[in-house]
Formats: sequence, C-alpha cells, structure tokens
Amino acid sequence: MPFVVLREAGTVGDAVREALATASPEERPGLERAAELIAAQERLTDEEVQSRWVRGVLADAGITPESGHVASVKALREAVPGGIRLTDANRLVLAATEQPGPA
Repeated sequence: MPFVVLREAGTVGDAVREALATASPEERPGLERAAELIAAQERLTDEEVQSRWVRGVLADAGITPESGHVASVKALREAVPGGIRLTDANRLVLAATEQPGPA
C-alpha cells in the first residue's frame, strides 16, 4: 500500500508572506510568527512527517512505538480506514521508532 504525504506548507507560506508584505503594524507580529511556524514545517522531510503521524496515531491509542512493537503495529493497522498491510504498518512503526520525537 503506497502512502501519499500531502504537503501544503509552501502554498500557505506564500499566502502568509504576501499578507505580511501589506500588513499593518498590528498584524505583523502574528503573521511573522505564522511565517516562522510554516517555514519549520516546510523543512521537515516526508519521513519526519510520516513518523510524526505514526507517533500521533499511537499516542491517541495510548501506545508508544518503544512500548510494544506488536501492539504498535496492531494499533496503526486499526487506525487506517480499510486497514493497512502488516508489512507497511511494521515499516512505519520501525521508522517512527528510529526518527527523533518532537522536541
């Protein structure tokens, strides 16, 4: 089962940067902060985005990848509508375990 990662940060970032160009002094601090946050998301690799998603799914299920591989794979497979192949779930859980978590 292939995985598709949709990344719209660039489009959103462009819109925020355009708004920043004509922003009032009152609007600037919020738009500058938004631009910083969007830029941070743009720098993430697809693997980092996938690992973050996996850790989020597992956290919602009360599981961490390190706490039990079989339970992690099972929870991930159950979280995807229509299911997910065992090999794909295994690969994603292993990758999430190898990626550093959020700071």
